[in-house]
Amino acid sequence: MLAENYFNTANQLKDSGQLNTAMIAYQKALNIKPDYVEAYKKLAEVYSMQGNIDAAISSCKKAVKIQPHFASTYLTLGNIFQSHNLFEQAINTYHQALKIEPNFAQVYANIGTVYYKQRKFDLAILNYQKALEINSDLASVQLMLGNVFCQIGEFDQAVYCYQKLLQIEPEYPKAYFKLAEVYALFTNLESAFDYYQKSLSIQPNYREAFIKLYKLIKPETTENELEELFTKWQKLASDNKNNIREYIDSLVKEKANNFIENKKIIGEQNGEIFLSDEEHEIQPPTFNLILEQKKK
Repeated sequence: MLAENYFNTANQLKDSGQLNTAMIAYQKALNIKPDYVEAYKKLAEVYSMQGNIDAAISSCKKAVKIQPHFASTYLTLGNIFQSHNLFEQAINTYHQALKIEPNFAQVYANIGTVYYKQRKFDLAILNYQKALEINSDLASVQLMLGNVFCQIGEFDQAVYCYQKLLQIEPEYPKAYFKLAEVYALFTNLESAFDYYQKSLSIQPNYREAFIKLYKLIKPETTENELEELFTKWQKLASDNKNNIREYIDSLVKEKANNFIENKKIIGEQNGEIFLSDEEHEIQPPTFNLILEQKKK
């Protein structure tokens, strides 16, 4: 079998979570083709996912030895350092990649994530924006930039980022979910409902969106009740998958309208409309490291 065949099989195994078998397949590829840089990089990712950082670093160093001026290997190594919270090493490694390829957008994005984790928000924003200047089609970076703006209370900027994301990928459920969270904070309930429903219509198993939507309608619902409701929702969504958007509308529209009207009445009586920030707190984002993308 060709090294490339083992490599492709290993990629499929890795993507499906079969890490031990993937590791063996990458090693077989390397036995056949010892200078297979991409196999070393992927093997390093597998080792990192298994928690074996020393083996991951060693694998990347072997790739660097074969091809010293390959920026992508430094991206992989930087990601490994970052995933193990070795932030200084990650930053230094990312900068090595930029010395080789100054306009490597994914590297700037991951530098931004390091700074976010360190709560250096200005530097995080600067690097995310730099990544987008180089490649404005990185939807995941628009999402992360929007999340950082949410974290520092710049909600108008966050909404702009999420909307830009949707111009890139109109069916991106997380973007609709984040918009819903922002609008819920500012008691724009109709928009919040619409965006939560939109995210569920794209991804019916989106548990967090379902729970936030239902708690917005009925805040007193317990966690156990929410779990039962979500299980029922999964069954109903599956049965109505051909008309999922219409089904979601019919499921929550009446409750939502009643809820909005009640909140408006209460708000008018008190002179304002206000929902608890705690009830609708925007959660800190979780970050997926940006891997190298194929150039178009």
